[in-house]
Amino acid sequence: MISKPEDINLKFTGDQIRAGTAHFISTKRVPHGWSLERVGTKIGVRSYVFTLDKRPDPLILKLYLDRSPHAQKEVMALSALTHCRVYGFPKLLACELQEPPLYTVIKKTPGRTLGLVPQQQIISFMPQIIALTRRLASPVFDSYGEIVNSASPVPNSRDLTGYLSSVRDYWSHSISQWANLSHATLCASTIASLSPPEPLLSNQPTLTHSDISLQNLIVGSGRINLIDFDNSMALIPEYDLCRLYLSLIVAGLHPDLGEFCALVGQIYGHDSEAV
Repeated sequence: MISKPEDINLKFTGDQIRAGTAHFISTKRVPHGWSLERVGTKIGVRSYVFTLDKRPDPLILKLYLDRSPHAQKEVMALSALTHCRVYGFPKLLACELQEPPLYTVIKKTPGRTLGLVPQQQIISFMPQIIALTRRLASPVFDSYGEIVNSASPVPNSRDLTGYLSSVRDYWSHSISQWANLSHATLCASTIASLSPPEPLLSNQPTLTHSDISLQNLIVGSGRINLIDFDNSMALIPEYDLCRLYLSLIVAGLHPDLGEFCALVGQIYGHDSEAV
């Protein structure tokens, strides 16, 4: 426990981070040299994201006050990407995964989110973004599903069709438990009508970000980087590409689906009609 914010040394060792965390939890005051960026919104998880003012390279500290798989997911994903030696992703510097509060320390990615970039400029970055999803799929896993041993209600599977069927059945049942009858019937029938896709871009489980959006894509010095890996899973590249396309629609861009698929085919080396 520390008594004054000024007592925190800006070297940001593990002891200093734990001291700053204890100070923040007990006083709700942000320690000197830390800037609170946002409060986490994940259900049932109290989390905070800080910038640590370590010049010339600021750091990002993600602090989880509860035991949850999100910190482990980010560590697993970023470690796998580092092992594959691919670029466009944050560098993990330190972590605490044993006892809450859990945390990860990541080198801050310079630039601004694509959500703050003019729409026409966003479209010009699409080849880079899709190429980024291909590099993202470099790490390969043994099964589809969670990349950490967590209490997932749906077990992992080596069979994509079987896994997605289990996910569909789980959500069909879950929706009927909390939604009103008419809404539950509509949602359940919609989910039940979905057919698992035939994977084209990869025939094995690969790393997926699972939350690609304009807010998680950072542009700086003409290069695109992807941040926030605490929802990562082992699925197929198509999942991230669908999330990306939907995020563009939500942002009001409405890109032509045929052109989007043609670009995916070009970058992944597949016929655009097959995509």
